[in-house]
Amino acid sequence: MELNYYLNNIDYGEAVLILGSKYNKTIKIKGDTVKEFLLQVSTDRRINKVIKMLGIDAELLNSSPLEISNLEETLVILAYQLLRGNDIVINYLDVLLNHKEEAYLKRLLSKLVHQYKIKLAVFTNNMSFCFHLVDRIIIVRDKEIIKFLSNDFYNIELYDYIDMPDIIRYVISLQAKGKKMDNYLDMSELLKGIYRL
Repeated sequence: MELNYYLNNIDYGEAVLILGSKYNKTIKIKGDTVKEFLLQVSTDRRINKVIKMLGIDAELLNSSPLEISNLEETLVILAYQLLRGNDIVINYLDVLLNHKEEAYLKRLLSKLVHQYKIKLAVFTNNMSFCFHLVDRIIIVRDKEIIKFLSNDFYNIELYDYIDMPDIIRYVISLQAKGKKMDNYLDMSELLKGIYRL
């Protein structure tokens, strides 16, 4: 199956992780202000509704695209995509966020998918960004889908295609040694589990 065809047919309220491919349609913020950029695809009224939904401060609309942070830029691009339709594509390979900003973005995306029934496709090799976010994983080679997998990050078959995250490798090694460990995806929960051993 061809990737672009599949992306057009993702269900509303579904989040998928795309591995092995980079999304080629990179969105760049153009214009003197963020508002000017968003007005290319919508009206003031819809812009105000969407920025409120995304938690964007209204003052950001008057900012130059050159003056905004990486997180703000990501949020503006999300707003742009929402104003064009209910589909969001995150090329997370291009996003540079600190841990706190990444956690905020994950919570926001989860809310958009589950509460607002947005379609979400995440292109990344950063597996930890997608824990608890995606419904399924799609492996792509040369723009063709070669494998559909569930969102079970402990499915060893997944790591035939990408590197295994350290947290998963560590838990699997403990389980192989006979330790009773749950399949942790969160580092703080893993530390609590190790403490309980």
